[in-house]
Amino acid sequence: METSKDCSDPLSCETECEGLPRALQGGDVTMTKSVKTAAECETMVDIRVEIDRLDAELVALFAKRVAYIDRAAVIKSGIGMPARITSRVEEVIGNVRRHAKTHGLPPDKLEMLWRKLVEWLIEREEGHLGKNG
Repeated sequence: METSKDCSDPLSCETECEGLPRALQGGDVTMTKSVKTAAECETMVDIRVEIDRLDAELVALFAKRVAYIDRAAVIKSGIGMPARITSRVEEVIGNVRRHAKTHGLPPDKLEMLWRKLVEWLIEREEGHLGKNG
């Protein structure tokens, strides 16, 4: 069952509107808890709501991934393992390229994005371990 909420009163729609751009939170916009597929979106408001929802989910997933990286740093520190393990980096990149192909996305573009992510996370690990750790 779909529930709707008028977001013209920001205090009454904390959870439904949280994280949406200000322009999408008030006035004429009625928020629903249902998720629309791209094909079901009929307006730019629909598209933007779904993109913003997905962005929030992606950030939450990155936060979960960072938690694993932080835990890895603790484990590596106990066994004297370095932050950068080139064979593992390449394994991760290979996995991402394969997932990209499966979903019809350009592997080269996703590889570039993931290499940036991996570099950031290695820097984070090095911060926990010390540069030579």
